Amino acid sequence: MMEHLSKVKIAMRQRERGQAFVELLLIMPILLIVIAGMVDVVFAFNDYLQMLDGARNGARDSANLNPYPNAISAYDTNLSCASGVSGTKNFFRRTACNTASFLKPIDIRIEAPPPYNGSTCIDRSVPADADKFINDIVISIFTTAVVDVGGVQTLELKRFDNNVYNGGNPYLQEDLDDSGWSFMMDQYQSPNKRGMCSQLQKDTNIRPLLLGDTVAANSAPNTAYLLVEVFFRHYQLFDLPAFGDFIQNPIPLHAYAIFSLAAAEATPTPEP
Repeated sequence: MMEHLSKVKIAMRQRERGQAFVELLLIMPILLIVIAGMVDVVFAFNDYLQMLDGARNGARDSANLNPYPNAISAYDTNLSCASGVSGTKNFFRRTACNTASFLKPIDIRIEAPPPYNGSTCIDRSVPADADKFINDIVISIFTTAVVDVGGVQTLELKRFDNNVYNGGNPYLQEDLDDSGWSFMMDQYQSPNKRGMCSQLQKDTNIRPLLLGDTVAANSAPNTAYLLVEVFFRHYQLFDLPAFGDFIQNPIPLHAYAIFSLAAAEATPTPEP
C-alpha cells in the first residue's frame, strides 16, 4: 500500500513539473516580447535625451552669434561643417553643424532624405506626408516687437528661416509658411532632396509658449529667440513583429530647445 502511494506521489510531481514547463513555454514568447520592448524603449529614450542635450548645446553655442549676413559669424555659401577657416560661417548652417556635433554618437546624417519637387519640406500634418520622417535639424529665429496697429499697441511675432545679403543690405528672410531652415535641404542641394518642416507652428505653438498672457506680452520689450529642432529615426534593436504592431519601427523622435538671441532683436533699422 505504501509503495503504491509513493508511486502516485512521484507521478503527481512529474505531472506538475511537466505542467509548469508547458506553462513556461506558453508564456515565454510574451515575456521575451515585453523584455525586448522595454529594452527598445530604454534605448529610444536614451537617444531622445541625447537629442535634447544636442539641441540645447547647439542653440546655446549660437546664442551669442550675429545672424545678420554681413557679420563675420553669419554668412557664407560654404556647406562644410569643418571647424576654423575651412568651415561654414552661415549662421543657420553653423548652428546645425554644431548641433550635429553635440548629438554624437547619434549620426543625424546617416540617411539621405527622399527626393522632392521644388522646395517643399516634409509636413507630417499633411496626409501625403503623414508617414514620412527623416533625420534632420531645423533652425528658426523668432522676433517679438510691440508695434502700433491703428493706435493700439500690439505684439508682433515673426519667424525667419534664412539670412540674406543683397547689395550691402543684410536682413533675415521671413518664414511665411512656418517651415523653418532644414539642414538636410541645405546639405543635399544636388540632387534636390526634401527636409523636415518645423513641428512648431508660429501662432499655434510658439506664441503661447513665448508670450503667454497677451496683455502682459504687449508691454514686453522687443526680443528674439533661436529655436533648434532635432528629428531622428530610432531603429529598434530587435524589431519583433508583435512589438511592431504597437510601436512603429523606426521610432520617430523629435526634440527642441529655445534660447534668447539678442543680436536678432527687432529694431527700427536692423543693424549687424
